[in-house]
Amino acid sequence: MFSKTNFLQYLQCPKLAWTVYNIPNMFTAPDPSTEQRMLEGKVVEEYARKLFPSITLIDHSQPLDEVITQSNDALNYSSSPICNALLSANDLIAETDILVPVEDEYDLYEVKASTKEKPEHIPDIAFQKYVAVVRGLRIRKCHLILLNNKYVRKGEINPKQLFKISDVCEGVSNYGELNDINAQVENALLICNQAQCPEIEIGLQCTDDCPLRNTCWREVNKFKHNIFDLYRMPTKRAVGWYKQGIIGVEEIPKDYPLTKLQKIQVKTEKTGETYVDKKAINEFINRLKYPLYFLDFETFSSPIPLIDGSSPYQTIPFQFSLHVIEKDLAEDPKHYSWIWDAEGDPRLELLERLQSLLGNKGSILAYHSPFEMMILKQAVKAFPKYQKWLGKILERFVDLLQPFRAFSIYHPAQKGSCSLKDVLPALTGKDYSALEIQDGGQASRAFMGILNGEVDDKQAILANLEIYCGQDTMAMIEILRKMKTLTTL
Repeated sequence: MFSKTNFLQYLQCPKLAWTVYNIPNMFTAPDPSTEQRMLEGKVVEEYARKLFPSITLIDHSQPLDEVITQSNDALNYSSSPICNALLSANDLIAETDILVPVEDEYDLYEVKASTKEKPEHIPDIAFQKYVAVVRGLRIRKCHLILLNNKYVRKGEINPKQLFKISDVCEGVSNYGELNDINAQVENALLICNQAQCPEIEIGLQCTDDCPLRNTCWREVNKFKHNIFDLYRMPTKRAVGWYKQGIIGVEEIPKDYPLTKLQKIQVKTEKTGETYVDKKAINEFINRLKYPLYFLDFETFSSPIPLIDGSSPYQTIPFQFSLHVIEKDLAEDPKHYSWIWDAEGDPRLELLERLQSLLGNKGSILAYHSPFEMMILKQAVKAFPKYQKWLGKILERFVDLLQPFRAFSIYHPAQKGSCSLKDVLPALTGKDYSALEIQDGGQASRAFMGILNGEVDDKQAILANLEIYCGQDTMAMIEILRKMKTLTTL
């Protein structure tokens, strides 16, 4: 049957929709990041149900036919709000989050684990309404339930304050009329039921997480350095070049408009040599004041605030790593670390520990320092007694990302990226591949697993978190040492 997911995939790319519809086994299980979002979405839905008294909840652990039957029974006989009803009509199927009966009509509520309305939300609801109407239901109003980012937790979660409900009737109606949703659905069904997969050229519809990315981008990936990897290259322009047959950076005509930084990138990728602006790097290094503090935070964010004084999706620190070099970049650094034990408020612990470790002088280096500075500002907002200390600390921050973002140094292996995970191996040959935890998202998910009691090997995970975060600050030291070396060559 043709689902809401199939419809939204069709709107993005008919080739994707056809493939998922006809060859579902081609795709692997969701990656951990997607699984996490799905789990968070379910938790948000559970809280949203508390907005409605005496609900009828459809059990989706049953076979599909039984779920549809239970949904039909609820629609025929229940006078209470129905959650997760599965609507079926003419080879179409749509799961609705909440249907509230109002006499002989229904108000449709869609719950999203988001604080803002997104472009895909309206066609999502429009498809649900379309299937409901085809099935014979009368939809009186359509609503979107979103998280209220102004909500601050104080004790038990208050669902009425946690969510904001908006009337999207006009948007849904306008979408259906402007796009002729009946024709859209019919065309989507026609394409998905045809024998051959439609040929769709790569373009603006392509996303990094598309399961067909490697298949569709096979020709692009043949090039070690391609136009889509150019630093801050607008996707629309890159797609335009691609349609002209320009894919590899060596194919870019000399008269094509490139920024100063893109020209540096293209030159290094053609020659294979690292670009080094010795003057700029020396100026950066000479601004540093000892002792040097290399600082990195790991954080989590949850749609449902987990601690008092926090809001939906607020970034909360749970770990830091701090390497300290007293007098000479070549010396062995001292290492300090902290991981929240899930007791009390981690922001207060963070401030207490750092106040005792950061001293009164010396540069504090972070890779993309505005992030660490933001975390500290948010923590001090919750605990204002640290305001005076914070003012002095912020003045000492130095962003190690800055010389890379300015392309004062650029290695062709970076492929247009200035991220720590790309700069470290490009400059030093070292990477994160041997670590159990290899990026910040994985670290956050691992810690959330501990908080939610979903792990059996808590101590092993904590040890891996310690290693990973320590690698981030040690990576900054390795990069700075390499920068200094390159200025002497």
